[in-house]
Amino acid sequence: MSSDFFRQLDEKLNIICEDAEPNGDETTDSGELKKVSELLENISTFNKQRQKLNVPYLIQKGVLHITYPHGPEGWELDVEDPSDYSVITHYNVVGGGWPKDAPKHPKPKSYKDAEKEINTSKPNLGNSDLIYDHKYDQIIWSIKKLKLDPKKAFVK
Repeated sequence: MSSDFFRQLDEKLNIICEDAEPNGDETTDSGELKKVSELLENISTFNKQRQKLNVPYLIQKGVLHITYPHGPEGWELDVEDPSDYSVITHYNVVGGGWPKDAPKHPKPKSYKDAEKEINTSKPNLGNSDLIYDHKYDQIIWSIKKLKLDPKKAFVK
C-alpha cells in the first residue's frame, strides 16, 4: 500500500470525523447521519480498488461485528448456518437503534465466511452476497474513528 493511499484516506476521513458523527439519539433528527452518509458516498474507495482488510484484527478492535442476522422479530439467534450473518460496523453501533446491541450477539462460526466476503467484494457488482460500497466506507470510517494503525488494519 502506498503512503499516498493513507494520506488521501486521512485527509478525507478527518473531514468526516470532524464535521459529523452519529450521535446515537434516535429521537432527534439532527441530520448528522445523513451528512456522514453523503460524505462517505464520495470517499476515494467508492470507485477505486479496495484495500484488503485484516478482518480478525478489525473484529477484535470493534470495527466489525459479525453477528447473528437481525430480522423483523429481532436477533435470529437460532440461525446456525455460518453463511447467514450480519456485518455491523462501529459506525452502525454508534448510530444507535438495534445495531447498538451488535456486540452482544457475535457469531464466531461466521467469521471466516465474513472475512472472505469482505475481502472479495468489488465495487458496484450488484451482488447481494458482497458488501456494498457504503459498508466498506463505514469500515474505513470506523478504523479512523477508533484511531487504529492502518498497517495493522490492512493486509498486503
